[in-house]
Amino acid sequence: GTGVTFEQVLAGVGANVRPSLEARLRPGGAFVVPEEAYRAARNVHRPALQEAFRAYFCQTGVAAIVYPTTLGPAPAIGQDQEVQIAGEKVPFKLAMSRNVAPASCAGIPALVLCAGLTREGLPVGVEFAGPAGADRALLALGRTLEGILGRPPAPG
Repeated sequence: GTGVTFEQVLAGVGANVRPSLEARLRPGGAFVVPEEAYRAARNVHRPALQEAFRAYFCQTGVAAIVYPTTLGPAPAIGQDQEVQIAGEKVPFKLAMSRNVAPASCAGIPALVLCAGLTREGLPVGVEFAGPAGADRALLALGRTLEGILGRPPAPG
């Protein structure tokens, strides 16, 4: 072990990060998942999600599933509560994580490439998720697609 306490870790982070860490890691924090929910996620929901992905890849034979990384383009810096998508306000965390969370939670390989820029010059990502154990094949696919898509100009 490192011999570092949680309090020492908190003391070493910036004041703007501390509340977020405490809300997620300190018992009773606003974002701490109750033990029962954690066990259900680990023992029931994750295996079901893994099986759904496994079955899909087996039935279709596709090398990857392709989908937008987020529900919309990158929001302005500081816009971290809600974002506008198709004229509706959507919680920021949902907009940023909804599409990428399933592959991550299932533990399958996934990668994100820049697919281009919006009219406003903001980057738009596309994620590729592959079958469990197909990391090298997915990376090879990503490298090929990166060559096709090219490197977009820097935002701004």
